[in-house]
Amino acid sequence: MNTDKEQYRIKNFYNFTNTYSEEDILNCFTIKAGTIKAASTKINNKECRKELIAMDIETRDLYFHYKAKLEAQLKRMEDNKKSTIKLEQPFLSKVFNKLNKTDKQTFGLINKKATLIKDLDEEKIQKELDKKNLEWSLNNISFDNIEDNDDLMREDMYKKFEEELRINDERKNYFKELKEKEQYENNMEEYKDMIEEIEDHTEINTKVTYDRVNKIIKADFRCGFREKLKRIQLVREYFNDLIKLVPSTTEIIYKYFLSQDGWKSYMLNTKDAIDEFLNSVSEESMCFINKQEVNDSIDSTFYVQQTIPEPLFILELQISAYHYEEDDVKEYKTTGGSFFPYRYKPEFEIFGQYLAKAQIFSSLIDENGKVRSEFDLNCFTYALKQANVDDETLELVLIHCRGRYQKAKMLDELCKSVHIRIRIDRENTDKSNKHKNRKIDYYGCELKDAKYNLEMFLYRDSLMKGDHYILNIDIPITPFYLKNREEMNKYALENNLSIDNMFDKQRKVRNSYLTNSCAKTTIKLSDLILYIRDHNGFEPYSLSDVFHLKSDLSEYVLQSLNTLEYLPFETRKIEIKENKRKEVDHSYWYADFEASTQGYHNPYCVCYSKRGEDKIYNKYGKDCAYDFLCDLPHNAVCYFHNLKYDGSFLAKYGVNRCIKKSGKIMQMTLKFQGKQLTFKDSYALISTSLASFPKMFGLSNIQKEIYPYNYYGPGGLRRETSYNQERVETNIGNILEADLYEIQQWNEDQFKLFVENIDSIDNCRTDEYHFNMKAYCVFYCNQDVRILKQGHSKFRDMCLEYLNIDVDKVISAASLANTYFKHNVYSKINNLKEYGGKVREFIQGAIYGGRCMTRDNKKWYVNDELYDYDACSLYPSAINRLKLATGSPIVIPENMLINDYLLNHLMDEQQLEPTESKFISAFIVDIDITKVNKKLHFPLIVKKDKTGNHNTNEPCVMRVDNILLEDLIKFQQIEYKIIRGYYWTGNKSDLLSNEMAKLYNLRRDFKKQGNPVQEVFKLIMNSSYGKTIQKPIKSDLVYKQISVKNKKGDIQYDADRYLRKNSLLVKSFYDVAENIRCFECNKSFDDFFVPNLIGVQTLTMSKRIMNEVMCLAEDLNIPIYYQDTDSMHILKSRINELEDEYYKKYNRVLRGSDMGQFHPDFDELSGDVTSIESYFLGKKAYCDKLTNENNEIEYHLRLKGIPNNLLNCQYEDPLELYKKLYDGESFNFNLLQLRPSFEFTKDFKIKSRSQFCRNIKFNTDLGSF
Repeated sequence: MNTDKEQYRIKNFYNFTNTYSEEDILNCFTIKAGTIKAASTKINNKECRKELIAMDIETRDLYFHYKAKLEAQLKRMEDNKKSTIKLEQPFLSKVFNKLNKTDKQTFGLINKKATLIKDLDEEKIQKELDKKNLEWSLNNISFDNIEDNDDLMREDMYKKFEEELRINDERKNYFKELKEKEQYENNMEEYKDMIEEIEDHTEINTKVTYDRVNKIIKADFRCGFREKLKRIQLVREYFNDLIKLVPSTTEIIYKYFLSQDGWKSYMLNTKDAIDEFLNSVSEESMCFINKQEVNDSIDSTFYVQQTIPEPLFILELQISAYHYEEDDVKEYKTTGGSFFPYRYKPEFEIFGQYLAKAQIFSSLIDENGKVRSEFDLNCFTYALKQANVDDETLELVLIHCRGRYQKAKMLDELCKSVHIRIRIDRENTDKSNKHKNRKIDYYGCELKDAKYNLEMFLYRDSLMKGDHYILNIDIPITPFYLKNREEMNKYALENNLSIDNMFDKQRKVRNSYLTNSCAKTTIKLSDLILYIRDHNGFEPYSLSDVFHLKSDLSEYVLQSLNTLEYLPFETRKIEIKENKRKEVDHSYWYADFEASTQGYHNPYCVCYSKRGEDKIYNKYGKDCAYDFLCDLPHNAVCYFHNLKYDGSFLAKYGVNRCIKKSGKIMQMTLKFQGKQLTFKDSYALISTSLASFPKMFGLSNIQKEIYPYNYYGPGGLRRETSYNQERVETNIGNILEADLYEIQQWNEDQFKLFVENIDSIDNCRTDEYHFNMKAYCVFYCNQDVRILKQGHSKFRDMCLEYLNIDVDKVISAASLANTYFKHNVYSKINNLKEYGGKVREFIQGAIYGGRCMTRDNKKWYVNDELYDYDACSLYPSAINRLKLATGSPIVIPENMLINDYLLNHLMDEQQLEPTESKFISAFIVDIDITKVNKKLHFPLIVKKDKTGNHNTNEPCVMRVDNILLEDLIKFQQIEYKIIRGYYWTGNKSDLLSNEMAKLYNLRRDFKKQGNPVQEVFKLIMNSSYGKTIQKPIKSDLVYKQISVKNKKGDIQYDADRYLRKNSLLVKSFYDVAENIRCFECNKSFDDFFVPNLIGVQTLTMSKRIMNEVMCLAEDLNIPIYYQDTDSMHILKSRINELEDEYYKKYNRVLRGSDMGQFHPDFDELSGDVTSIESYFLGKKAYCDKLTNENNEIEYHLRLKGIPNNLLNCQYEDPLELYKKLYDGESFNFNLLQLRPSFEFTKDFKIKSRSQFCRNIKFNTDLGSF
């Protein structure tokens, strides 16, 4: 019996044959320009069209496959037809005959294409071919005698032809390289001529396009890949030569233009900015791609994979001085100092010893050809060093001042904490106040509390690039000398005197210069600098000079830290901050966009609903986003599920703040038509797909959905798959065509659901074969909004009832958990600290993620029965077992670093109060592991390098806490030396562990009841430690309108004003809309605090839970083949032995469902599930064949970066794929085979990828016993 879908298509096929002539149909099979096309778009039959569209002579093997499939499809339709419908056999015969005729034509074209290389100059490249032992000849292949259905003969000829093609591809590549080499040499000559021209005309405004450079920078998409790389190298060489001619004092921007995304501008004011640009050129990363992999569970509509950019090349480059729209404006500039961008000229070399005290030199490079060590410090800390501030205090300041630019107001609190008082003089640059030449400000502590009382000068540069702190000391030069310098220097030379002998002279008597005991004998260093400036004695460094200087000094600072002493304010009690902001009445909304997915995404429908109301509104058409914003009231807060996607359609209308993390947009604020609108990401709070909401929150009356995304084009109109323009304009769609362009074709159940949905929507079906596309779109979008609204509202209600937290006031799951534990635990523990500065950085070095590896880091094939032995809630279990150390850390003195002093006085794991002999509650130390006496298949030792963390059995230097050090000694029997570290004393607290136990028990009880509130407790527990290991944010995104009318109605340029005020902090900028510019700014001052001791000890306690099980298994010689943080693949036959020995050793039951226990956790089948055959290839790369007591078979697959549904469709038995990878073969995956993938640009554009492949290969050794 035929299904509904089949009946529809059979009927439609006969409608098609009755409507159009045989000539029209046969034209669909005509070869044009080497491609088999469905030349007419009139065919309504999907099966016919889909097969024909896919045919291309470049994919010869697929051609015959599709042809056979079409024949089978038509035959099936003929066999299933009703007796009342008669299929005309002559018509089918003509179609098949036409298809068969294309076979020989296809092979003829291929043969012709393959023989084209005969025209190459054989003699010229024969020498190169000889190196590969390739013969210069082509054996002509005849295709004249191919039988239409002789598959074996055709397959044999394919193999012969592929070999010939491979050989001739080699020949063409050699020939191409020779041609490219010749072209490269020609380009180099043109390039040298161009540089000479530039040297003759050293103007800053130098526009470089592919016309001027004469094909050097031009992105010629017809040339080969090697040639493109050479041209990119030429761009780098050209740039490096050009920056030697550009003064660093000019606010230079370097822009590159891409046809897809417009201009991106770099501020070339720092080495880091120049480095980033040059790296982008060398790596061809020419677009603003966010390389963040999003969780697979996200709604497949918005599925994003880690991006590998398509090869995009520069179309145009431009260097220019930044042009401010307002020339005569008030100086919008903060008070701060940075690198002095000038060298003094040779005639002022005599003052070099004094200028060096101001970090001013004649060159950035020392006599050894390296950057002067003086530039390892910014100008503020350099001035402190010149003031002989002690090393300990200096290093305390260094840890916070990590940028070259330092705002004065940020230094005030820092100076107070180290008892420094600073008077800062600076020139008055306010033209409106002509009576004051200097301004004076005071920073730091009161005079009575000052350990150091310093006088500094802030040099103000007229070009606004050289504001610079100096210690304003007295220098032994008289004002008289400066006033008469040229005359006195001439006198000294004429009388063979040293010029510096004239510095102390104060008067002239007849022909001599004498001293005067009553006159002033010194000047301020600032007076000398201003004198040199006023006498044109400084010249700017070039950009190539500045290239040597880093703008982020944190690397230098951390390398130079010799002491662990810290400032008092670097530790502080964890307290709940009072919200001083005035409460605002918000309205809350939920919304969802539908957008076209061809090329750049454009929204065509948005549905939205207000909390507390049942009505769902919608806007449809190309202006739907604008209309939606017009409809929202002032102070509206609107939730989207994946704001990164939906927010991209809104940003251009007025984004002024955007909170991003790990490639996601957590929150976005818009100023639109005088309204403040806030958009939040519900996915950041509830990280699961909308499809999971009904089950998760117990929602009812939710209709199942299916949507033909690719059938909708820009503006919501149907893609022009039909010649009927009237239907396009009226948004009428063909039911049978709807899934034609979906990546994965719908099955019968999906098609049936689609038809049922159409029939359930008012006025959606227009006739037997057609539907109203707008009505269906609004229905689908309404469903998503309804699910989001109901699910989020229920989640909020549960959090209010059980946690007393309003989720509207938090951004993410991590911030929700942190808020909960701050209120219920952290703030209630006496003297529990959070850390900043040096203390935070030192503790951060002891953070190691979960261990993920195969046994000995080798590949394994196992055909024994295995369990996936999983720890129950590993991190909550670790917190439940952990007792928190309180108080501030103490630097470990030398006498405590020897022997086992720390361990001998360390409190027991569960000990809360100190005793006379055991008073150390925790410590973190650097250790030098000198010997490893016990090797493990899953080592505990971690070696860090630039590529990441590596578990090893080899000695190395590690930073460890007390828990990890105890485990290293116990399980790997290491010998070590302690280098330095911190320790804590005083009481430990069990409040956090008790709270975690309460949450776990509540969640378990609610889960048994089927109460959805269990999801809230699960979320809180799993997110409990995330905020405790958060790293400081080193950059900010600032959005400014390019131009705006002020209250007087005049145009003012906000973006320019911001840049003028913060030019030394701006890293780059780009326009995200016609009138909105985004600035990427460096944060120069470190004021971030985090309780990361909790995070470190949570992670190490979680490792202890795993080590106790796995190291015991190794002692018992029980094989473990793979570990991924909280689970292990272990031999099933010996699991009882392990559980018995574990109980004997630790007096705890190993298997169970309580915290700290383990259980088998294959969830693909029910019952006692085991793996009977497995491949383990590497990190997050393995396959298990599973079975249970009912002999059911299922597969547990993992291959990082490859979705499971893609793995399942490669072979009927997935083990075949893993066997090939195990044997060392590579496998190429097309990640667009089953679902789309999107690129997200920094300027809020979304584009569907046209290709996205990953090639997977494992080169590790095979494991064996």
